[in-house]
Amino acid sequence: MIKISNLNAKYGYVNALKGIDIVVKKGQIVTLLGANGAGKTTTLRCILGLLETYSGEILFKGENIIGKKVEDIVKGGIMSSPEGRNVFGSLSVKENLLAGAYTIKSKQQTLDNLNKVYEYFPILLERKNQMAGTLSGGEQQMLSIGRALMGSPEILLLDEPSLGLAPLIVRDIFRIIQEINKEGTTVLLVEQNAMQALKISDYAYVLETGKIVHEGNSKELIEDDKIKNAYLGGN
Repeated sequence: MIKISNLNAKYGYVNALKGIDIVVKKGQIVTLLGANGAGKTTTLRCILGLLETYSGEILFKGENIIGKKVEDIVKGGIMSSPEGRNVFGSLSVKENLLAGAYTIKSKQQTLDNLNKVYEYFPILLERKNQMAGTLSGGEQQMLSIGRALMGSPEILLLDEPSLGLAPLIVRDIFRIIQEINKEGTTVLLVEQNAMQALKISDYAYVLETGKIVHEGNSKELIEDDKIKNAYLGGN
């Protein structure tokens, strides 16, 4: 579904990505692991067209999307829940969700998507008229993911969905990510909670300073001593 080849990107004079290659197959959950500054979020920003690349290609369903406008990439089926959630605090929960459906022309499809989001996140139905800025961190994260789902994505980009959340909320978030995937949405997940991410994903890439230094089947990486020591707290 997404094939990234020899991708290079910069922030000013800093090489943020140094020739990375990533494949996300339809129906998979693929995880990007790495410390802060490794290039994980940068990769997502390149896919969305938010950061200019200077070499390489990003193929989505066989078409190179580098150079496309962000809105065209989103309309094409790639949606994102960004790090920090970025909900519209002065709008209600329902208004936030409807904002995510701006690419959907069918009122019935918008209603169906809204009901599906409420199925995933019943608390959002309870809070539908509440201002998003007054929600808890976990509820805002649910809202951010729900807003992305309102656009009927073929692939969902999730950037640190568990960041700053209580363990019970983290467990719920990861369970729902699995549900979303089982119902047909491909997921590319950036996550510092490496163990949880590897448990639910099919394949994983490890980035360090803009380079991929390790990759493989997620279940196998859990048992890899190097991965354990570097990202999973040792044995």
